[in-house]
Amino acid sequence: MFDDNTSRILQEAVNEMLVWVGFGTLVGLAAKAIMPGKDPGGAVSTMLMGIGGSV
Repeated sequence: MFDDNTSRILQEAVNEMLVWVGFGTLVGLAAKAIMPGKDPGGAVSTMLMGIGGSV
């Protein structure tokens, strides 16, 4: 479907996005562990805030 160069670029872009999602999740979980108290946010909000904070 794609030539080798396009396929490699697409694979690198997807890999980079997955790394940011993983890093954001870890940062969000660390922030939840540091800040005690009741937090109504779930896993998705934790991940999004972690990604936003790490960027």
